[in-house]
Amino acid sequence: MKKFSSLILSAALFAAGCICTDEVKHTAQNEYVLREEMSASKIYIENEFLKVSLLPELSGGVENVVLKSSSLPLLRGGAYILYSQGPLFVHPTASGVLYTEKFWDHANPGLTKMQMRAKTGSMVSFYAPTYDIQPAALQRDITVLPDSTIVKFDVTYTPHEGTKYITKGRIQPWLNLLASLDINWKAVIPGKGGLQVNGLGQKTDFPETGIYRKGTFGPNTFFTPARNWVAVTSAEKQVSLAIIHDQEKTCTIYSWQGLHENRFARTIEFIFPDSAKSANDIRKYSYKIAVFTGIGDLQDIVQDTAIESRKENGRLILRFSSARNVEAQKLAVSCKLNGKVTALKGTDKLPALKTGKVVEAVYELPETLAQGELAVTWGKDSFTLLEEVK
Repeated sequence: MKKFSSLILSAALFAAGCICTDEVKHTAQNEYVLREEMSASKIYIENEFLKVSLLPELSGGVENVVLKSSSLPLLRGGAYILYSQGPLFVHPTASGVLYTEKFWDHANPGLTKMQMRAKTGSMVSFYAPTYDIQPAALQRDITVLPDSTIVKFDVTYTPHEGTKYITKGRIQPWLNLLASLDINWKAVIPGKGGLQVNGLGQKTDFPETGIYRKGTFGPNTFFTPARNWVAVTSAEKQVSLAIIHDQEKTCTIYSWQGLHENRFARTIEFIFPDSAKSANDIRKYSYKIAVFTGIGDLQDIVQDTAIESRKENGRLILRFSSARNVEAQKLAVSCKLNGKVTALKGTDKLPALKTGKVVEAVYELPETLAQGELAVTWGKDSFTLLEEVK
């Protein structure tokens, strides 16, 4: 009976014009995602070759590395973006920034405002008593090395005393470098062939050890590294950019290519292992970003020097572009084919290398050896030049 009476009352009120059918006017925001670019302070370190911009508020991230001789930015750059969906969901992020240290276990790391403990013209030391969402302090010393095109990173990760929230094997620094979108890059991924286990514990089985670029076997794949570096290179700009590290060889290489902000993008990435014996151990990491100029490709990096090779008119031409000054050293090249090793005639000593300058070494290469494996001895280093895996 009460329900029937209510219906009669509602009908009467409607007939009298007492019920409003218009939308209620209000000033409250609808819940859709808003994107706002925020300002972030920058600091700079540099030498005569490179200028590096950093963002202390964005986890001390490297915004860009600029090659001074050509005013060429080599990274994507970055911005401080605030995403909000209603008043309760506000998510700050660093867009496009090489911002270290990410940890592989955390898909959405938070931003940490780093304290600047020391600074000179070419070096800065950042510190955070609690970094990201980790129960740990982090110190990062970043230096543009003198007379070089190298940016060096020394990182110390110190768990808080007595913490119970760090699991051994889960603190894996992840270096994710997004190269400039204005440069047409090719990946240079030194991958191991055969059945291997990478630093993520995954089995990888590639046809052979060599340089992988794209296609069936990559680059959007995890690689077991054949070298301690991964790079991108541009024939048009005659420049290469590499991450070089001195960590355990059990790390993992990854390189992603795809669309970023509707433009072609390329990353080079290392995922380090957690080498600590126990969860609460202090961890130390070192790695470098190196720039090589004057060459349009590279097949190996030795002594902070990129090596490019080509074969033409019965000759083997090796081109050396160093990211730092390197003293003159003996050089020998041999070719292995069908189990037979033949020493090649040509340059027997490489002159001193200067940062950013290219030096060539030339050898006779008979047609019968054109498909052979090239072995190089340079000073104290002996290595086989990696070939591209087609």
